[in-house]
Amino acid sequence: MNTRDLDYFKILVDKKSFTEAAIACHVSQPTITAAIKRLEKEFAVKLIERDRIHQRLHVTRAGKILYQSATAIQLKLTNTQKELAATAQREIRFGLPPIIGTAYLPQLAEKLQQLSLLSLIKITEMGSNALLKKILNGEIDLALMASPKPLTYSDLKAKIIGRRPFCIAVSPKSHLASLNQIAFADLADEQFIGVTAQYVHLKVFQNFCKYAAINPHIVYSAPDISWVKGLVQANLGVALLADDAILPTDQLHKIYLTDPYPERFNISIVQRQEYVLSEAETQLVAELSQMNV
Repeated sequence: MNTRDLDYFKILVDKKSFTEAAIACHVSQPTITAAIKRLEKEFAVKLIERDRIHQRLHVTRAGKILYQSATAIQLKLTNTQKELAATAQREIRFGLPPIIGTAYLPQLAEKLQQLSLLSLIKITEMGSNALLKKILNGEIDLALMASPKPLTYSDLKAKIIGRRPFCIAVSPKSHLASLNQIAFADLADEQFIGVTAQYVHLKVFQNFCKYAAINPHIVYSAPDISWVKGLVQANLGVALLADDAILPTDQLHKIYLTDPYPERFNISIVQRQEYVLSEAETQLVAELSQMNV
């Protein structure tokens, strides 16, 4: 099978016109037609039906199935090209959320340096939701990621190495600062500092709100965890954060949640299911697996 035929087929389905598909692909219309005929002959099914009266085309059920598969094939080919290109270099394309990096990477740095791995690691730092897209798209190959529940994507291999609770961060000046525990429902009237969707915290916050049947006001959604902590320190609101996000040096008070709701800050080592680790990456995974999380 010619993968270019799949490219033409996908664009035809998207454009819904042989003429527009040919223009988009910078080829003649007969080239598109011939590609579709080759695919139909190879799979022994009808992929496209033309309505010449109304000048429309209809994608058959078989065509819709092939369209979905073609999208997955293209992604795998793109990822394979990136992986093959990366074998010429020794760098480790590694994703790391700010919270996990700040809390755990320093404890590994000396050992990684001894193994001559530290200089090979090219870190992409962003929230776990954003890292998930990058690892699926082949922009990074390994990541430490957080998730409220175990990752179950068929395209990913994920190994949980630790679970941490979520808590409420408040300013020492807050009227809540004398508390060490609280039920989430008791925060219904509080002003919250939130985070943008690249972090798992947003979904966890929404789940806790649904569980407690409350709808507290979010006064600001910050693009970075350090911004969240700064605004909470200024007593402009409270925040739901992973326990490890609040460092001893932060001028914040932790209040642990008494709710039995099973949301946790699951920390996992993640790679694509079919990705073949290099020797250096295998060493890194081994060291990450032994971290005290």
